[in-house]
Amino acid sequence: MAEQGTSTANAPAKRATRPPAEIEAELVATRERLVGTIAEIEEYVSPKNVAGRGKRKLQALYTDDANNVRWDRVAMTAGAVVASLIALRVTSKTLRWAFAADERHQAQVVYLPVPRAQVGQLTAGLGA
Repeated sequence: MAEQGTSTANAPAKRATRPPAEIEAELVATRERLVGTIAEIEEYVSPKNVAGRGKRKLQALYTDDANNVRWDRVAMTAGAVVASLIALRVTSKTLRWAFAADERHQAQVVYLPVPRAQVGQLTAGLGA
């Protein structure tokens, strides 16, 4: 008797059969929903709309709700730009000077083959 209870428990549940017209209608509705979603994504990532969002964010950064310019933020940005230009100028001058110094102050070094036995004698006089 216990076997009969387990055999009914292992039996697959019966599914309700749906008519093909209902399945087709569901597929059509899903397809239309996906097409609408893809159209929304295409519109969202279009270059024109991306640029518009960036422009609005930038305007919001430098203006308040009443469309008045926030001069403190403009001044901070201008200061950062000027500081960056000065740092770039100083760095480039320093680098140019450093690279030019190598060319101007090159020592004329001549390497001569010396036997190992004489290397100690030669460097002793240099304080090395």
